[in-house]
Amino acid sequence: MTPEARASDRDHHRVLGLKSDASPEMIRAAYVRLIKKWHPDVNPAPRAHARFQRVTEAYRALTVADADDADWHAPEQRELDTGQVALAPLRCDRCGDLALQPRHIRFPIIVSALVYSWRRYDAGNFCPDCARKEALRASLITGLLGWWSVQGPFRVPKAILRNARGGEVDFERSLRLIYHNLLAYRHDGEGKVTAELGHLIKTSRQSLSLEASLIIASLPRHEPPATDGPDPWSPRLIQTLQHLLCGAFAPLTALFVAQML
Repeated sequence: MTPEARASDRDHHRVLGLKSDASPEMIRAAYVRLIKKWHPDVNPAPRAHARFQRVTEAYRALTVADADDADWHAPEQRELDTGQVALAPLRCDRCGDLALQPRHIRFPIIVSALVYSWRRYDAGNFCPDCARKEALRASLITGLLGWWSVQGPFRVPKAILRNARGGEVDFERSLRLIYHNLLAYRHDGEGKVTAELGHLIKTSRQSLSLEASLIIASLPRHEPPATDGPDPWSPRLIQTLQHLLCGAFAPLTALFVAQML
């Protein structure tokens, strides 16, 4: 390392309030503490934005050298920042259309045969419309094929209710899918969409909320905040009724046939 590089490295440590031999864990902890202190959204002081930028630049400079050894940022963020790849927005696994807020969901399906019953899952990254269709498909198969064993009457209602509520959502993985889209749309210059996805991740209070806050802060000042539109993932009453009908159709039909004989 050249003398100039060592001096610059010491300056970055000084911005974070650390010694030059600070460990990666100490750098990360100092960064999180200072970001929370100087973020313009929580600190109205006139110098807050400038300090926030200095802290961010120092942290990024110190972590570039260790990017291969530490997973402090999402891999997509590192690749995009270094220009290695231009990310494309994600598409729904079912319909193939662009999915702005995809979710990784799995839907349980119960199949029975006399004594035994089996549970399998249909899983994937879905848009809201396809997730509803996939959930209904899983409940239909379960309602037709799941009752006919000793365990069926116990497992089928649970599976159908779970599907009616939207399946089993992996929220952490889904958040990373949305973060991928955030980076892709930021790269394409879609400021309004980037701001909307950034605020969505930020309000989740999960692992990527800090990174989303940084990206929101880097957007031009004229970009508006996220709009308060309807949640595309909100449950619908008609959807619940459809699932209950799928579950009850086969046993009711069997009961009707038995009474007719």
